[in-house]
Amino acid sequence: MAKFYITGDVHGTWDIKKLHRTGRTIMNKLRPEDYLIICGDFGGVWDGDEEDEKLLDWYARQPYTILFVDGNHENFTLLNTYPVEDWCGGKVHRIRPNLIHLMRGQYYTIAGKTFLTMGGAVSTDKSIRTENVDWWAAEVASEEEIATLRQIMEDHNYTVDYVITHCAPTTALPCLSPYFDEDEMTKLLDEVYYSMDFKYWYFGHYHRHMAMKKKLFCLYNIVMELEE
Repeated sequence: MAKFYITGDVHGTWDIKKLHRTGRTIMNKLRPEDYLIICGDFGGVWDGDEEDEKLLDWYARQPYTILFVDGNHENFTLLNTYPVEDWCGGKVHRIRPNLIHLMRGQYYTIAGKTFLTMGGAVSTDKSIRTENVDWWAAEVASEEEIATLRQIMEDHNYTVDYVITHCAPTTALPCLSPYFDEDEMTKLLDEVYYSMDFKYWYFGHYHRHMAMKKKLFCLYNIVMELEE
């Protein structure tokens, strides 16, 4: 039976050490039928240069499948150059044979488990970034992506095993910190929180690890197995 492990942001190579650090305990135990999920800010498709290729080739050498939702720190111009294909019931960008971007507002059935995905978040530091260099307006969901999300939820009777996002719904923000404000993405995810019957919800973005109300998990420097 396939196993699923999940972690927070990796930011290209900046935070990938968590995968090496846990290698002796988790990562080297993963088999070809297993999955690692990254909750946004993957950052491996960034400059399209040799360093990107080395990193993506490293992922390609892993014996398991890596799945990721996009975060706010992604080069969406490059990410969207990959062809869209159907996979496990939803739309994806396949970066490498075993490295797959789970697109926004999609629903997948993977090894008998169901997943609803919604990447993206609002960058709090965008005022010091340069558009289309290290910040992209596509970090927030488009009207088309929002419409797709709402239709997908309805099509699946508002029921799913796991919700995978980058940022949190507004309802979770007080648990994280009093300094995080609601925005257009957190309010959108509130729609998901209050309408979907889900078992567990995982997100990254806030650079901390904690479990909170209604089976929500904020992840960063930890790799954990999906709750059953």
